[in-house]
Amino acid sequence: QVRREQLEKVPGMYERLSNLRTPQPWDETLKQMKTWSQSHGDELPKLTSEDPEELFLARWLRVQKRRLRKGQFDELRLRQFFQIPAFATHLEDWQVPEASWQDKREQLEQWMSMHGGRFPKKGAQDEEECRLAVWMINQLHAARTGKLNQARRDQLELVPGLAEQMTSLRVYLP
Repeated sequence: QVRREQLEKVPGMYERLSNLRTPQPWDETLKQMKTWSQSHGDELPKLTSEDPEELFLARWLRVQKRRLRKGQFDELRLRQFFQIPAFATHLEDWQVPEASWQDKREQLEQWMSMHGGRFPKKGAQDEEECRLAVWMINQLHAARTGKLNQARRDQLELVPGLAEQMTSLRVYLP
């Protein structure tokens, strides 16, 4: 309490602290998410929203997706989580990240094949090219820093030109 009072004296901090939410139990947040989703046509909350409730739920959902991918959900929570229709439609993408990763690798390979073997550029006008460039840069960085597992590294090396980029000291920035 003393720390909070000291923080509140810092210019602008009182407003920031008053916008903070106190943690609530997982079940309550899930119930809040279900209500929000139903009242918004089974949509998912967006991280770009300016609505505090939507932003809170979008951030909570992002954490839950990470936990799901890491296998940190027990059976009960998993069933509860996917009772929300908006979540159930995204089950495959959220629960099976490997399939999603493979799809991205294949999209990159196809894109490069259709464009004469050149790498996609991050600053390109085409939205798909930008997304593939960002994904590729992230994978190359993970490979160079040892954070990409060997199976994915092997798959990435199958894309012409990427094997050299993974071992190169030169950082490729399209």
